Amino acid sequence: DTFSDPKCKVLIEKLDGTLSQSGCLDSIRFNKILDSTLKENGVFKAQKEECIYNIFQAKQHFLVSSINDVSDSLFKATLQILEEKYANSNIYLWAMTNYGWYTYSARDMQTALQCYTKAMQLTATLPPSNIIDRANTHKYIGYFLGTINENKMAIEYLTKANSFYDKKNEPKLAAEIFDNISMYYGKLKDFEKSESNLDSAMVFAKIARDTIRMAKVLGNMAQINLYEGKLDEAIPLVEEDIALSIKMKDSLNLMFAYNLLANVYIGKEDAKSANQYLNQALAVAETKSFLKSDEFDILKKKLSLIRQYGIAGDTTPILLRMSGLQDIVDRTDGSNALKIAHLGFSNSLMMEKRQDMADSLNSERTTKRIYGVFAILLVAIVVWVIKKYQNNLKKREKDFESMLKSLEIEKIESEQKLAKAKQDVASYVVFLSERNKQISVLKEELDKQKKNISNEPSAWKINQILDMHLITEENWMHFKDAFIQENADFYRRLLNNYPGLTDSNMRIIFLSKLGLSNQEIANVLRVTYDAVKKAKQRLKSKFGISIVDFLMEK
Repeated sequence: DTFSDPKCKVLIEKLDGTLSQSGCLDSIRFNKILDSTLKENGVFKAQKEECIYNIFQAKQHFLVSSINDVSDSLFKATLQILEEKYANSNIYLWAMTNYGWYTYSARDMQTALQCYTKAMQLTATLPPSNIIDRANTHKYIGYFLGTINENKMAIEYLTKANSFYDKKNEPKLAAEIFDNISMYYGKLKDFEKSESNLDSAMVFAKIARDTIRMAKVLGNMAQINLYEGKLDEAIPLVEEDIALSIKMKDSLNLMFAYNLLANVYIGKEDAKSANQYLNQALAVAETKSFLKSDEFDILKKKLSLIRQYGIAGDTTPILLRMSGLQDIVDRTDGSNALKIAHLGFSNSLMMEKRQDMADSLNSERTTKRIYGVFAILLVAIVVWVIKKYQNNLKKREKDFESMLKSLEIEKIESEQKLAKAKQDVASYVVFLSERNKQISVLKEELDKQKKNISNEPSAWKINQILDMHLITEENWMHFKDAFIQENADFYRRLLNNYPGLTDSNMRIIFLSKLGLSNQEIANVLRVTYDAVKKAKQRLKSKFGISIVDFLMEK
């Protein structure tokens, strides 16, 4: 029984949708909607009902009364229950994200930091499909990250949030997110992407007919121009922002617009205009309890104008008011508080990475042990394979040496037979036939050795023996004499009819006359098969008759 049950997600999102459409509700109507939805979706444990009920009650009070004690106590009590029993559940993430948004709205950055740090850890571990209200979950985290100047991470979360929304059916939310993404790209000085997102924000704001969002987009366009130093282009954009904010009676956006226009005039060193718009921004900031840091920032700028440009104004009341605000600002969302929150967030990331490294180290040690066992087995296998290969190699080398010795003996024996036999053509035919057999064996072995790079010495030995099996000049002369004696008429006609025949031509003709094939002639002469063919073709080209015609000479 866990809160990560998909039914729980469906129930909460259904309740959220129903209550969002209904707007602000009295407690009786609210409870009626809550009870009917719970019954429609099955029975949950009493504690689960209480947790769901409390979070929605807290959200409802926040919607009606902004920051309030009731919401604060409901959030804290529910989170304590969830943390004790369901700390890794999707409902805990949902409750933590909503409480984070509540404390963020109250400008309590330290509490918001704790909430969103936990929320980020859970979003990284839970399946995305199981996250309750995943679009708003990522959006709230993204806004907080942007506030503490973690702009790259803010863009990542907001981009994910945008992918979860149905932009056609929710153009207002799409405009809001595109607008904020553009602001964070602007802080990163990536103005091209910032302007691209602003264009998208304006398109969806117009589709949604969201006038205030159009005003905010115009203000952010002006802010980009201010970053780029295009002060004259920024002014009409902010003025249109102010006009739309006045029309829609949005005092908060009006305050931001006045403050932005003051910044533009400070850039233009027009102290009088800047002070005028700072006074208008201050008039709004003083009326809102959650704008203390903005009030402090405005007073700081006014003080700087008085001191730097000597504009009329008493610094004493400004300094007194800033002194009174300093403690509140440092505890909420002032620059110091944001720096502390940023450092706290960076520290939590560092601790998380350190823990990951420790876990990785432990895992690595276990993995190393496993790899160590495998390595030992692998070494044993490799040693066995190498030993077997070496034994096979020794046997092959022994067989190879034996074969070479056998061929050398056969060569000597065939030469001895030739020496003892009558030196006639028939003896040479037998001699050449034996040589051809030996050469064929050697060539076959040579081809095997060439395929193995490590056997170069063996190939060299074979080549040496092949050279020894060739017809020597002395053997050729003896063979030629014997051939001429037995084929005197044939030899005489060759000389008379073809006086241009060379000794090389004679070798081809004589060996062919004995009935040797092209391959056998190639073996004896240690040339290629193609070389023999070409030699016969050259004979025909030179004398106009084929080798067959030469052999037919009577």
